[in-house]
Amino acid sequence: MPDDPILDEIYRIRAELSDQFHGDIQALGRYLREQQTASGVSAVTRPPKPVKIRVINKQRLDAERSLDNAVVTVPGVAAAQ
Repeated sequence: MPDDPILDEIYRIRAELSDQFHGDIQALGRYLREQQTASGVSAVTRPPKPVKIRVINKQRLDAERSLDNAVVTVPGVAAAQ
């Protein structure tokens, strides 16, 4: 695979940060939040997506359940055992 200078830089910076914080991801997160606060630039945050709840009419639910338990008899056909 050919060398990619952008990936090389990303890997180098990642290794430096890992060494600086001894692999402690929580310490790295605190450091990055402090840097963000000091810079005055805020991250874009979006509100959570609304949860869609499927509401089933009780009569429909009862009808579906009764169909699931229904036994159909056909004249002249023996029932399966």
